[in-house]
Amino acid sequence: MRIFAAAVVVFIVSPAAAQNVAGLGAVLCREVLPHMDSKPLQSQLFAWATGFLTGINMNNQANGTGYRDLRR
Repeated sequence: MRIFAAAVVVFIVSPAAAQNVAGLGAVLCREVLPHMDSKPLQSQLFAWATGFLTGINMNNQANGTGYRDLRR
């Protein structure tokens, strides 16, 4: 029984069980910060952030929890 419980815990916290993350969302801040003066990187970060926040808003609306107005 202990082996089964340990296997369940390992499976739950295993990175392989996590969702796949790609793009800028998977990059650590310490890797991005030294390059923040780059205009192309700034554009990519803005595009990623607006898409990420839009996804959160869509999820919140689908769950009936409202949304945040991103214009403010």
